[in-house]
Amino acid sequence: MNKVVEYLLYSKQNQLWMSVNLSLRGVISDFRNKLRGYFSNQQKEVMKNVKSDNFSNFYDKDKYIQKLSNLYAELSIKIFNKAIDRVKKEVDVEGIDDDLIKYIIKKYVSLTITDIVNNVERTTYKTLNRYLNKNIEEYGEINKDELIKKVNEYYNNDCKGRRSLEIARTETYRCYNFGYLSLMVSYGYHWKKWIAKNAGKKDSLGARLHNQVKFYLEDFVVIDEKGKFSVQHPPLHPWNEDIIIALREV
Repeated sequence: MNKVVEYLLYSKQNQLWMSVNLSLRGVISDFRNKLRGYFSNQQKEVMKNVKSDNFSNFYDKDKYIQKLSNLYAELSIKIFNKAIDRVKKEVDVEGIDDDLIKYIIKKYVSLTITDIVNNVERTTYKTLNRYLNKNIEEYGEINKDELIKKVNEYYNNDCKGRRSLEIARTETYRCYNFGYLSLMVSYGYHWKKWIAKNAGKKDSLGARLHNQVKFYLEDFVVIDEKGKFSVQHPPLHPWNEDIIIALREV
């Protein structure tokens, strides 16, 4: 490809990514704030149980799985609306069938949200149990004051900090890319191109997928020293903010 054309194409794709990024920032912030509230309520329940010597049930897992599922489902509608705005601009349509949107959201909730929420809860519960076991190993019995201190640090510094942002950012992009591609396919765009945020970063997994084109049902595949990675659409890994472009033909 001519270097001038290649540069202009890259610039255009970079502008597209920036446009998507800017449009999602408000949703990501909202998502993160709701997650911080979610973890804060969970933390209170954990502290109550620990202080009551209830170490077998740090919190009601089923209740919090349902709470997180509802939170994610609520935010997914806002994220889908961002995807709809982009589809309208690219396809040049006034409106999109409500039944189609409801079907796609329902499909996303059933296929994706349940797995993501269960993964989040498994990680939380596993971490709390690790702190408990380590506490017993270190002191020979449960040192409640030290356990309370450690658990509070986990929620205040991790869950309500970096972890909330990681979940919000990753899941926003996952939902957005799923909604965008699903809607574009319904308008006859059966090909997808990967657009990496860090296309010029050679050690980035996303950079190795940049400009790769696949049929919409195919996986994008990248192989590195750690092995083979394959995904239907971004994100490729936590924190990943890559996007896709839907194409009518290649």
